[in-house]
Amino acid sequence: MNRILKTRAPIQAEDVFIADSPTSLGNMLGYNLAERGDAILVNRPVYGRFELDYGVEAGVEIIYADTATDEAFTPNSIEKYEEALSDAQARGVNIRAVLLVNPNNPVGEFLYVVLQPWISADTSTYCLYQAGVTQ
Repeated sequence: MNRILKTRAPIQAEDVFIADSPTSLGNMLGYNLAERGDAILVNRPVYGRFELDYGVEAGVEIIYADTATDEAFTPNSIEKYEEALSDAQARGVNIRAVLLVNPNNPVGEFLYVVLQPWISADTSTYCLYQAGVTQ
């Protein structure tokens, strides 16, 4: 995986989690990333079941950054994430995580380094905190 993904830091066996389906994984992530009533930020268009996968049992809201199909992982999408984050915060919604689906479903775009200002390995905690995503 390290060779194919060209990771900045090596992926170790303990970093990999396997679930029986995306629905189960979403449900588990909902419970582990947020509290009931919190939210996860994801771009749209996107896989249509996130609201159910994260929300039905865990009670986590999905907040969408609406991007055009051709800008899913381009620098233009960062502004859309920031707008969605700001709107959610204005409504009193606590964003606990940013979900990046790679490759993007349904568009098929791949994330490499276009969102680096937000998620680079050495500054991810700082950048997400500065952007207003709670820890």
